[in-house]
Amino acid sequence: MTMTLPALWQMVLRTLQDPLAMGQELIALRLSRATVWMAMTLVCVLSVLMFFVSEAVIPTAGGVMAPLITPMSMAVMVVGNLVMMIFAVFWTGRALEGRGRLEDIVLLMSWVQFMLLVAQVPQTVLALFSATLSSLLAMGAVLYALWLIVKFTQAAHGFDSAGKAVLTVVLAIVGIMVGLAIVLSLIGASVIGGPV
Repeated sequence: MTMTLPALWQMVLRTLQDPLAMGQELIALRLSRATVWMAMTLVCVLSVLMFFVSEAVIPTAGGVMAPLITPMSMAVMVVGNLVMMIFAVFWTGRALEGRGRLEDIVLLMSWVQFMLLVAQVPQTVLALFSATLSSLLAMGAVLYALWLIVKFTQAAHGFDSAGKAVLTVVLAIVGIMVGLAIVLSLIGASVIGGPV
């Protein structure tokens, strides 16, 4: 598949029309591990750049904490969130008798991130005229991304229905939250119990 801009746009449209079929189409590419991780890295870099472009156009786009965010910290957050979701969906799906390859999960979650990146362009433009409409579009993009994750999980793990994919995603998110809570509590405990 040639990755030209028209080809990418057609993939975006097909994703909107039939996410399950698009997920299966991406899996059929059978990309190597190195290729999918490079694709994930590229999408993360573009997402960080888009964040700062949006912040330059609309200074409040990133919230009150935006002035404190550096490109490196933003990159760590984007990559960290995506990697956690990749492994959570992979292992949770496997635990539920899914048969997805790690490479496929990396590619599909990276495509979800790319779709969010695409949605951020009209969000930024719309924010110049109406912050409310831009926020509604952002909310819609996040909700659609969650549904996209469900359909891609179904495609990757070969589940017969979306129900098992929903369960996989819910358990994956809960697992991530519990894991982060444990890590943060351990960090807090070490800080409190550390030397003054």
